[in-house]
Amino acid sequence: MIESTKIVLLSGRGKRFKDRGYIHPKGLLKLNNQELAFLSANSLPNCKDTIFGIQKKDSLKYNFKNIKNKNYNKNSKIYEFDDYTNGQATSCFQILENNKILTDSFFVLSCDFSFEINKKLSNKFLKQIDAIVFTYKAKNYNFENSTSYGWIRSNKKNMVLDVSCKKSFKANKGNEYIIIGGFYFADKNIFKKYYINLINSNRYINNETYIDVIIELMVNDGLKIYNLKVDKFRDFGTPENFEIEKNK
Repeated sequence: MIESTKIVLLSGRGKRFKDRGYIHPKGLLKLNNQELAFLSANSLPNCKDTIFGIQKKDSLKYNFKNIKNKNYNKNSKIYEFDDYTNGQATSCFQILENNKILTDSFFVLSCDFSFEINKKLSNKFLKQIDAIVFTYKAKNYNFENSTSYGWIRSNKKNMVLDVSCKKSFKANKGNEYIIIGGFYFADKNIFKKYYINLINSNRYINNETYIDVIIELMVNDGLKIYNLKVDKFRDFGTPENFEIEKNK
């Protein structure tokens, strides 16, 4: 077991899905009879604890506690947001601030993807780095839609060298990777520090807070950030992608 907390966020507005006519929150949509939030959570090894972040109104309306207890670990926790935040980084910060017993290290995942890990994660390895970015190798369609993604470059030891949020690097050197929306932080206080740096330096992207930017600030300060390339990445983040996966 990994001695960390796993945070899964299903607290966004899901506007594209609502515009397409979907009623349920994105994280509660089902694929192969499994809610997307749990598919995402199960992409990582067992952790000491799991916290699902969801809007309070959705938690009550859909009885999320009952869904979680039937389909995931009964001992996992729920954090209910009173309102929408201005981004993934803010949602994560709010959970950290309001869960004093949370472990020092944590993973944070969006609810709209699944993957397999191509590297064995161990507590020993996780103590040697400051953070992990989960990625896949950039493909042609990523370059064609560069403003939809977070980008990184890394060296031969998979340590992150450069980060760019919603904009590809000017020169294509052939080692670009796409940030999937999954991260690990060895110290929650470091995350909090760089979240505050993000706010104070006004590093919003489209008026939202992105964890990609926190990673960029950490890299710029020389912290050790590992590029973990995943296998079998499945993206459910748009209605089109979700419907493609559902029809396979």
